[in-house]
Amino acid sequence: MKYLVKIPRFISVLILLVSLMASTCEPDIPEPPVTSGNGGNGGGGSAVCSGSYRSPVSDVQLDSFCGTAYAYRCLSGLPLNSTEVQSVCSIYNSLKEPGTPNCPYCQ
Repeated sequence: MKYLVKIPRFISVLILLVSLMASTCEPDIPEPPVTSGNGGNGGGGSAVCSGSYRSPVSDVQLDSFCGTAYAYRCLSGLPLNSTEVQSVCSIYNSLKEPGTPNCPYCQ
């Protein structure tokens, strides 16, 4: 008789676990604002942000920092003097070897 009491409890716990696993715990993240693509907030200017991203280097690590500067300036519209752009450009400049071209999105 005591097993009959445990079966419904087991089933209710199992249903609870399945329902918790089925629900997602991901927060709702809003989409970033859409800008014009050439520095919507006075960022890059048309000369720097015209066209799509072009890497000045073949080094993957340097390319990631220059690409981030492009994303900040040309996609998010941040100005060259913003903290975010200055931070990634500083890292790019500290890692590049002599003779490596400058990142155009950092100038």
